[in-house]
Amino acid sequence: DAVSDINIAKLYKSHIDSKKLITISAVHPAGRFGELDLDDSRVVGFAEKPQTTSGYINGGFMVLNREFAENFLSKDTDFVFEGEALKKAVQQEQMQAFKHEGFWQCMDTVREHQLLNGMWEQGNALWTKNW
Repeated sequence: DAVSDINIAKLYKSHIDSKKLITISAVHPAGRFGELDLDDSRVVGFAEKPQTTSGYINGGFMVLNREFAENFLSKDTDFVFEGEALKKAVQQEQMQAFKHEGFWQCMDTVREHQLLNGMWEQGNALWTKNW
């Protein structure tokens, strides 16, 4: 549900070096709205749909050990991977983040699908950098 220029080999090496059971990619999401910089009610800056630089989200690219699957996954049909397994891994200090500062874009909406297909058609597919 996302495309990225994340270097999978570096993600994997980071995972092996960490000796943790799971490594998730940490990315900065693109802003969906223009961002205002305010001083009380006075606008002192404006950025149209900026890339978030301060916060990270789970980018969806991850590496996990078989032991992670054995200890944190469930066959319960109501099981939510991001809810239960990842929270438990954090509590047991078995998760690390691989910070990715490059291109990342989700494709959850029609608008995002059109954006990414347009980039591809224009020869500007930034996620192909590591191909």
